[in-house]
Amino acid sequence: SLYHHFECGLVLYRNSQVAVMEQDVQDTLKKCIEVKVEDYKKLKLTDRALGRIMRIVAPLM
Repeated sequence: SLYHHFECGLVLYRNSQVAVMEQDVQDTLKKCIEVKVEDYKKLKLTDRALGRIMRIVAPLM
């Protein structure tokens, strides 16, 4: 998946780390921004091309 990257396959049940992980997710979401098409079009052509190349290579990393 190239969307949320939740493919770790970990199960925690009745563990104190569940709350810590949830707080980390919530803190991270507060820092996120929505990238609109208009924002993408403002990028330099080289940056957009590099992004497309990295999208292909990302699953190999």
